[in-house]
Amino acid sequence: MIPSFSSIDSGFPILSVSLFVIVYAFFAFCLSALARKTNNADRAWWAWLPVMQVLLILKTASVEWWWIFLFLIPFVNIAVAIYVWVRVAKALSKHPVWGVLMIVPGIDLFVLAYLAFSKS
Repeated sequence: MIPSFSSIDSGFPILSVSLFVIVYAFFAFCLSALARKTNNADRAWWAWLPVMQVLLILKTASVEWWWIFLFLIPFVNIAVAIYVWVRVAKALSKHPVWGVLMIVPGIDLFVLAYLAFSKS
């Protein structure tokens, strides 16, 4: 007899969407705090819009806007992400290793919170 997973499957979409919204809101909140710390307070609202988030990170790292296209190239995007987040960490007077840690899934949320809410 095959077990029925209908009770598990029925709650999965709600749980997934809820977790996504929570993580997205946390990331946007931290990113807006990061913008305020780096004298980009007028652009802090960009943190809540998907594409504008990337532009805000580039602005915080003092990198040109067209670098957003480099994120579309496979494998290059990893190197660009490391470079940009290292520049963000340096802009906050933090060790560059914090920028490198931003590409590690799971740890990145803790690192972003540290960068956003620690003293510079």
